[in-house]
Amino acid sequence: MRREDGTVRMVGGDQDEVVSQIAGLYIRRRDALRAARSNRGVTISALTNQDAADISRAVRERLKARGEPGRDEKVHAAVDQRGDTYDLPIATGDKLRLFRRTWARIDGKPGWIGNNGDVMDVVGQSEKALRLRDADGRVGRSCGSTLWDDKPGRLLLGFGHAPTIDSAQGITAFRSYVAESRHVSQGHTIISEAATFEAVKRKRAVGDRDEITPKHLWDRVAADMREKPYKSLGVDLVAAIERGQEAAVDRFVRTEHRVFPQKAAGREHGTELRARLREQELRRALQKHVGPLLAAVDRRRASIQELAEVANALPATLRERVGKAATTLAQQREAARVHAAATRGPSPDF
Repeated sequence: MRREDGTVRMVGGDQDEVVSQIAGLYIRRRDALRAARSNRGVTISALTNQDAADISRAVRERLKARGEPGRDEKVHAAVDQRGDTYDLPIATGDKLRLFRRTWARIDGKPGWIGNNGDVMDVVGQSEKALRLRDADGRVGRSCGSTLWDDKPGRLLLGFGHAPTIDSAQGITAFRSYVAESRHVSQGHTIISEAATFEAVKRKRAVGDRDEITPKHLWDRVAADMREKPYKSLGVDLVAAIERGQEAAVDRFVRTEHRVFPQKAAGREHGTELRARLREQELRRALQKHVGPLLAAVDRRRASIQELAEVANALPATLRERVGKAATTLAQQREAARVHAAATRGPSPDF
């Protein structure tokens, strides 16, 4: 239905062209409300800080071309909450986004004019101060450390025409619902066709050459909008603690069921456990030396093979030497016996 009435559109082109289309829609809707003398306004919600900054710049450039911001424009060095630096032109009539709780003097009294993510209207400025108006119409003069970051000379402010969805709602879960439910009268959704095409393409298998049709693109958009990541709650922590306690009790019961039969059979569970632990420790200690030992064997493989050949030939050499020694000993015994018989006459065996 929203595609038919044009409140949901898929826009072709690169990032700059998509941003330009969004800025143009913002100006047209704003002009239409002013022409109807409506007291309602137009807001833009972007997915990322970079998108919000790009859209805000595009909106401001169009408004500046029409002469809407004041002629007191000054360009300030600025920084955002992530530490990114940029030039921030500020003039009466601009919208600025705060990046932290900001102090101001309101009706002569000190107080807080806004918090991180709030969008302020600039109603005036001087060398060291800004006059800001919040959503409730309060006007405050803010200066000093509340506007300046720790980095010297940089304002902690950003473009305010297009806040992010998170800052518009204050939460980070279920972004599609948040973005589509902030309007009172009518909402428009602008989708980048090129980005959706790339998202569909990345999900396909490598080498898939099937044509990507508009239906594939809209199906991907619908799937992304249906996504609702679960956001943890405080009760989840309590449930996790209870599950941990139950798991510990279950392990204790299983251990007791294993130990009692061993005790009934006369086995000493503690002694066996200590023996297993010592064995495991010994194995871990030996594993530290297995690698160096194998490396040493590889380095000395030739020497080890030569030693093995010598060891294999050693028994034959020993048998040969022992045989020779036995023959020599037998000959010496026979010669001694003959000599004894010749000198003394018959005598018993040697």
